[in-house]
Formats: sequence, C-alpha cells, structure tokens
Amino acid sequence: MRTHNNGFSLIELSIVLVILGLLAGGVMTGQALIRSSELRSVTTELTNYTTASNLFMQKYFALPGDMPDATAYWGQFPDGCPAGVGGIGKQTCNGNGDGLVMPPTAANLAGERYTFWQHLANAQMISGQYTGRAGPAGEHDTLFGVNVPLAKLSGGGWSVLEWSNVTGNAWYFDGNYNRTLTFGRDGAASGNNIGIFTTEEAYNIDRKIDDGIPNMGTVWNIQWDACTDATSGADTTAAYLLNDTNIRCALVFRNSF
Repeated sequence: MRTHNNGFSLIELSIVLVILGLLAGGVMTGQALIRSSELRSVTTELTNYTTASNLFMQKYFALPGDMPDATAYWGQFPDGCPAGVGGIGKQTCNGNGDGLVMPPTAANLAGERYTFWQHLANAQMISGQYTGRAGPAGEHDTLFGVNVPLAKLSGGGWSVLEWSNVTGNAWYFDGNYNRTLTFGRDGAASGNNIGIFTTEEAYNIDRKIDDGIPNMGTVWNIQWDACTDATSGADTTAAYLLNDTNIRCALVFRNSF
C-alpha cells in the first residue's frame, strides 16, 4: 500500500520563506520610517519652542522663567518662593529679571530652568502643564512631561541650559551655553544629557541646522568624549565619529531664544 508524505515540498517551503522575508523587511522598513519621522520632529519642536519663547518676550517684555512679575499674572506657589512646592497648575515663582534663565539650586528647586516651561504653558504658547520645579532626585532632575516637555522622539525630552565660560568640564565642550535648549534622554540627577542619537543622526541634525561640526556654531554635541574624536573639551578640531553606530549623542542648541 502506498503511503503519502504529509511534509512541505521545497516549493512550499520556498514560498513560506519568501513571505517571512517580506514580512521582516516590512517591519524593518516601518521602524525606519517611524524613526525618521521622530528625528524630523526634533527640529520642528526646536522651532516651536524658539518661536514661543520669542513671542513670550514680545508680549511680557521678559524671558519665560526670568519674568519678574509672573506671580502677578498666575499667582504664587502655595508654600511661597523661592522653594515652593509647585504642582500642576499656573501658580509659579517670579524670576529675577536679569536676562538669564538660571538653573535651580538645592535651596531653590523652583529655578528658572523649570518655571521657563511653566510660564510658556501658562501663557498658552506651548501645550501641556508643568510643575515649575525640579523632580525629587534634586535640582537637576528633569521629568519629561512633568517639569519639562516630552519629545515625540521616544525617550527624549527638552530642557534649558544657561551656563557661561565653561572650561575643563568632563561632559561639555568649552564655551558659552547661553539661552540654550538641550535635547536628550533623562539622566535623573544629571538632567536630560544622556545620549539619544546615533552619531550619524546627530551629525545630520547638526548639518541640517548648522555646520555639522560638534562644537562650532549653534548646534553642539553633549559629552565631548562620546560621538566625537575630541581629545578634550577644548579641542577645536573635533569631528563626529560617523562610523560609530551606537546611540551615544545628545545635542544642545545654543542661543535658541
């Protein structure tokens, strides 16, 4: 009696492998398209926050966060300023009106770095609501969507950096970071300066907006020893390491507003 082999033929196996290959290729293509869209959103968000900051200055004659009469518009934190307990809502602290967006301190967790975003939201110039103070890990604790904006790029968020005459820092290139917006992953006690881009992605954003050099012009790389061939923060000949495919880079956008 003749028996039948119920296994797949070579032709059937070939068809299955082709289908699996097409599905895998489709998934990879879809992921690449999503990543590309998220990367484009970084420059869009940068433009939105720059525009909002400039409109705020035109309306209130002060920088957001640095605004000396903010509580006259939106009320004061329940426990007063400078420390304040903060909270979701419009109650805030005044800035000192010196034309700088200064960071918080251990004694003043409601620093201008955080009220910057709260003032913009209070003025309805950006979406969301922000606490206006640092997170529980200390004065550098950025919480995406809570005290600083959450980005469309997965894992990313925005913050403000005001820092002049930087030299010999273990992370930042030497120079001035005045009215600077920063973009990266959350490092809890170290702010949002953890890498979120591959070197090629950071380079492409830099080249699109600026000059493609990691410590020249307006777009700079955070962490001079990551993503670049710099030998120190003072290295003026640094270039992006485009053969590095790891996610190591975060960016600052100097003189953004």
